[in-house]
Amino acid sequence: MLACICSFAEQGVSNAIVVHRDLCKAHLDSVYWFGLSCAVLGCVATIVCAPTVATLMEQPQLAPLLRWSSIGLVVTSLASVQNALLQRELNFRAVAIRVLVANTVGGVFAVALAFAGFGVWSLVVQQLASSLASTVYLCTASNYRPGLSLSLPHLRELLRLSSSLAASSVLWFLSTRLDQLIIGRVFGAPTLGLYVVGGRIPELARTLTHQVIAEVSLPALSRLQHDPDRVRSAVYLGMQLNAPVAFAVCVGLAVVANDLVRLLFGDAWSASGPICQLLAIYALVNTLQVFFHPALLASGGAGKYVYLNVLHLGGVLLACAAGAVYGIYFLAASLIVNGLVVALPALLFLRHRLGLSPWRYCRPCLEPLVGSLVMVSTVWMSEPLLVHLPLILRVLSKTAVGAGVYVGFMLIFQRDVSRLLFEIARSALVGDVQRLRVQTAQGADRG
Repeated sequence: MLACICSFAEQGVSNAIVVHRDLCKAHLDSVYWFGLSCAVLGCVATIVCAPTVATLMEQPQLAPLLRWSSIGLVVTSLASVQNALLQRELNFRAVAIRVLVANTVGGVFAVALAFAGFGVWSLVVQQLASSLASTVYLCTASNYRPGLSLSLPHLRELLRLSSSLAASSVLWFLSTRLDQLIIGRVFGAPTLGLYVVGGRIPELARTLTHQVIAEVSLPALSRLQHDPDRVRSAVYLGMQLNAPVAFAVCVGLAVVANDLVRLLFGDAWSASGPICQLLAIYALVNTLQVFFHPALLASGGAGKYVYLNVLHLGGVLLACAAGAVYGIYFLAASLIVNGLVVALPALLFLRHRLGLSPWRYCRPCLEPLVGSLVMVSTVWMSEPLLVHLPLILRVLSKTAVGAGVYVGFMLIFQRDVSRLLFEIARSALVGDVQRLRVQTAQGADRG
């Protein structure tokens, strides 16, 4: 629990550094020492409370594990400001290398100690080694070095913003976990297992679409926050590029969900297929709203985003209440409806703060929506021809047919956007950053 609280607080402070308009050394130094002090206090509190927690959970061996794991809070806080600055500077190459280095170092230590017979302690060492490797790399990759420019007004300025961001993170975390808690409580472990299995693949799809775009768009839009016109243009372009990919990934997943679940998890989990389909559409709704958060922060609307998360959490509560009566399929469908309902006030907030047109934001979804329907219809009509194939060939055939139909449709009706997506993907794969920037700028001009 303490680790979660510290994670939310750190995320709020990091995002505050990313979006703050006029950062100075006093801001960074003040928040650095404040964050480090909080991490030290959290570490000490964990060390002191570890025996009590272990006793309550009836796991005496948990106490030393908690004590040593808590050191990771301090180690991570030593480079949290550096990590935020790299994101603010759009230096995602360094951020990606940091993740790679941390995972590699932690994995080597974990595997070595596991083979040596250290058991669960290998996981503790993995966490500490990953944190230490990440911190060392960030300190070398960033030019920031903490000084003593401590200022309470500067700290309050950042904490005022970070408190809203941390609150939004907590509310979003509760919204994404409440459904599983209610299902486990009302229906029991077997039904919860079906729901969790059905949600694994859509969660991966959301991570590959929503999370990647969110991490890039927050610092990118924050750099344009002095110019609302450029923020609007960037959001419009982002939706032109985001919508075709989001519909292809999420609707495509829904098309093959029944067979894919059986292929990956076995026939025993076939009942998770319809859940996977519904949650894939829910992932689509979330991905199409990916620019709400960074656009509101760039326009100074962090408080509005907290309000939206409160509305979203309330809708999830209603969906869970309905699901407790009508079943988990109804719950998953209600989550989709809730996501669409919350989009309405979000678009109104953005229109008020940025002059963003709700129609221009949603307009890029029309062709992908029609293309998705054509794809679904084609795959459905080809189902009788594929029913006798082995499961893996059936999944591959449906994927090939669906992808071919969707790409063909987009090339006919959205040729310019399709060509831009192809060029951006090719430039990104070969690492031609300068060409990538030129293509994106040209797309923004056309948008």
